[in-house]
Amino acid sequence: MTLTDSKTEPLDPWDAITAPEKRRFLPSRLGLQGAKRPQAVMAAAAAVLLASGISTGATWLCLEVARHDAGSALQTAVTTAQRQVDLAPKMVTALRNDPPLEQETINEVVLARNALDVHDPGADGSGEMFSKYADADLAISTSLEHLVARAQEHPALVASPDFTALVQQLNDMTPGIDEANADYNKAAQRYNSFRESFPGNLLAPLLGHGEPFGYLDGP
Repeated sequence: MTLTDSKTEPLDPWDAITAPEKRRFLPSRLGLQGAKRPQAVMAAAAAVLLASGISTGATWLCLEVARHDAGSALQTAVTTAQRQVDLAPKMVTALRNDPPLEQETINEVVLARNALDVHDPGADGSGEMFSKYADADLAISTSLEHLVARAQEHPALVASPDFTALVQQLNDMTPGIDEANADYNKAAQRYNSFRESFPGNLLAPLLGHGEPFGYLDGP
């Protein structure tokens, strides 16, 4: 058989490529595996963003609920304290109609009552407004206690039915005032804890939550 008569099988082009060259065409070399990596990265990033969004939403909800509860408790405390404010002028009037007590003691009540009447605590329980209100709230309670204590030293005042009735009213309302202040302080502490712990301490300023709530004098 001559060379020209010989029949040869067609040469597969892939067989003509050397091994190193073949590796160049493998999927990893062609970037097919790498093409999946951006998808994995995007999926991971989406998961992180979703988790971050859920965390931010949960933090916002906790802060909003806690702030609402603290604000409501503050308004209850203010309303309850107003009963004491309204009683103060009646006690001062009763003392002036009876044998005179030291004018300084009476003035303490008048000044404290006026201060509490002027200062509004604000809606968020923070800042200078709340600080002034808290000071005035403490001052009215302290001055009334001082007034009653000094009045007990005067038999004529102790024997006065009008003054005795006012003192009883004060004694009856004091536990309610203390309880309202304590409830507010608990609500304020709960809000402040959310605000000052992670991630609230990072997100609170971005979510519209400014200064922490202050506290009222309590038992």
